[in-house]
Amino acid sequence: MLLLRCGNLMANDELDQHWSAALNVYNLTNEKYFNSPMWGQRYYSAPMNASATLP
Repeated sequence: MLLLRCGNLMANDELDQHWSAALNVYNLTNEKYFNSPMWGQRYYSAPMNASATLP
C-alpha cells in the first residue's frame, strides 16, 4: 500500500505471514513552512526525514 498525504509518504507491505516492512517519509518536498502559530509564536516545520521498520 502507498499513501501520499500532506507532503508525507507512507508505504508498507506484508512480506509473509510473520514479516512486514514499512517506510515513512515526512515533509517529502522538504518545504519550509510555519507550523500553527499560537500566541504570536511561529516556528518552522521539521526538515525532511524518514524511518523504515521491519516489525
